[in-house]
Amino acid sequence: MAGSASNSILRFLLARDIRKGKSREDLLAKLEAAGFSGDHALKFIAQAERKVLARNRRCAVISAIVVLVLLARLLWGPYADHPDMQLLLGVLAAIFSGAGFYFWFVARWQAPAAKAAGADR
Repeated sequence: MAGSASNSILRFLLARDIRKGKSREDLLAKLEAAGFSGDHALKFIAQAERKVLARNRRCAVISAIVVLVLLARLLWGPYADHPDMQLLLGVLAAIFSGAGFYFWFVARWQAPAAKAAGADR
């Protein structure tokens, strides 16, 4: 139990470092300092990268849902004769669509594609 908890904490810390933009070499150095090496360290990095990509996908989907709800309220809601509310809903929809664009297209490069196991040897 303690091993799995410490492994999940380690994956969380690696995912945080990936979101901060650290390179794979920095992550490998961090894992080697913690006592992990070789394929085990690469496995941890790959798991953390998948975790970051899944988070980015979830954030993009949530942003898309929020944009759809805001636009539906803007077009079919009770605000047809309230231009201030229409402007507010339009601005919020633009902000959330920008966030969705970031998470769907831009942030996917935070976690680089996993290298083949024998490519760096």
